[in-house]
Amino acid sequence: MKKKSARDLEYISLEERIQPRLKYVGVDLELLSGDRFIVRVQLERKAGEIHTGQVESKGSEIERIRSAAIAAAKGVRTGILVDAANLQFLDISTIRVFDTPAIAVSLAAHVEGEIQSLVGFCVVEEELPARAAALAVLNAVNRFLGAVKVSGGAFKWTHPLRKM
Repeated sequence: MKKKSARDLEYISLEERIQPRLKYVGVDLELLSGDRFIVRVQLERKAGEIHTGQVESKGSEIERIRSAAIAAAKGVRTGILVDAANLQFLDISTIRVFDTPAIAVSLAAHVEGEIQSLVGFCVVEEELPARAAALAVLNAVNRFLGAVKVSGGAFKWTHPLRKM
């Protein structure tokens, strides 16, 4: 196979640039004494490569939902980012869209001195809001992963519409 020159890289299609996306494997809620709990979210990057984010907290159902989103963001950090400080969970909101319950999350990716705002969304199905919170994080991150380019073994974030 012919090695591509820097000039050829400008014409690589988005499909060729896309890195493996993270897939949702599962969420586990372990209830502890009182109102304490542990939420674990498992994500898969490549076959058999499982990344787990975990949060221990206390509180109501909304705190469990928030913790599931934070755990998913932690799983993302271990799954794709070199520096764990590069992805920051900002906020979560339970909303209704066309009379359907949903979860929206806000994240920030800090890359090369710039901040990229990421927003994800997922409909809550079958009374599984913690699952929806984790999927909303993946919705935000996986769209952004389409713009990731591997450079020297590290991940570099680039906008999907910019030339590489």
